Amino acid sequence: MAVRPKWISGAYCLMDNYNHRMIDAWGQNVHKFVTDFTSMPVDDTTGDPTEYTVTVVEAGDGDSTMTLKSDAQGGWLRIEAAGNENDGAQMVLKGESFKLTSGDKLYFNTRILMDEVTQSDMLIGLVIGGNTTLLGGMTDGIYFRTVDGSAAMTFVTEKDSTETSTAAATLVAATTYYLSFVCDGASTVDAYVNGTKVASHTTNLPDDEALTVGIAYLNGAAQASKGLEVDYVKVFGIMN
Repeated sequence: MAVRPKWISGAYCLMDNYNHRMIDAWGQNVHKFVTDFTSMPVDDTTGDPTEYTVTVVEAGDGDSTMTLKSDAQGGWLRIEAAGNENDGAQMVLKGESFKLTSGDKLYFNTRILMDEVTQSDMLIGLVIGGNTTLLGGMTDGIYFRTVDGSAAMTFVTEKDSTETSTAAATLVAATTYYLSFVCDGASTVDAYVNGTKVASHTTNLPDDEALTVGIAYLNGAAQASKGLEVDYVKVFGIMN
């Protein structure tokens, strides 16, 4: 992929082949969260990531784990569920640093892979902090989501528990997907999958809440060794 410089509201930004996919940005008006999952601080006792508020469900055989993959070039996070339906884990980044504000820009980029796409629940994007249940208990956020029983992935904007959703892709197991969205102030959010625009939302934008990164995976059926893998998460807020 090519790297192209671009100035946005006085910030020096690097984009890849696509204008919506930001690699990095610098400037006094830039705030960002960037992780390639090449390292991750964890609790010495539980092994849970300490940068995140973590909720783990492991009713079935084995443990639900959040670990960095071994021998994974570039770094990958793996959330693997224990053996029961609805086993799994969610991770909500501590702090709420991103907000939809008129005149500002907000970029979210990630790359994911799922072992199983029909019997699984997944969510990744920006969410309101303090959640204990991203899947089934969200109130505000901008995110990509799958629900068990279908390989369909939707893009969702949600405000005060009311959502606007658009079909974004039909997923294939063990296949990587680039997921991105760009917020143009507090009026429009455009979503992309593998470089193609799949949605443009102007309703139910969570413009009255500060947001943070949320990642969740749950089994959609009793099954072992199934999970979600995340190559990176990059979020950039650029103030006008």
